[in-house]
Amino acid sequence: MAAMRKSPIVLLSTAVLLTGPAVAADSLGTFGDWQAYAYAEKGGKVCYAASSPKAAGKRKAFLTVTHRQSDKTRDVVQVASGFVYKKGSAVEVVVDGFNKFPLFTDGDGAWAATPEADRALVGAMLKGKTLGVSGVPATGAATTDSYSLNGFKPAKDAIDKACK
Repeated sequence: MAAMRKSPIVLLSTAVLLTGPAVAADSLGTFGDWQAYAYAEKGGKVCYAASSPKAAGKRKAFLTVTHRQSDKTRDVVQVASGFVYKKGSAVEVVVDGFNKFPLFTDGDGAWAATPEADRALVGAMLKGKTLGVSGVPATGAATTDSYSLNGFKPAKDAIDKACK
């Protein structure tokens, strides 16, 4: 069931961020530490808000929240770590130091197991100021990336409006 949550378009959204515009994504704006984008695909639009951690070194790590009209998904949270997670490990997302959310991992990505878990995490993000993502790489020590939630609400408002 958890593997069903991983949408190829979410992966594509991250691929656009990591490697450049493989698809023509239109910027909906920059809002504090978050950016919002939209692009068309067969069956509708894809809209996503994205941010990178405050310090990830040379790793290209991102956090995205995506709406995809063609499969009627909203608020799908994805972490792209910039490294491969240890097989079978989980990621913990913590908003403001106390709201904890478990994510499952696959390769260099992590996702919530259900749409309800995504909605709960996004709800906490809308109210929060900081977000930490802790995970275990396939090689090396556990790591925690820190994200600012400054600008997340207006970025989410922009993707909500663009992908009604």
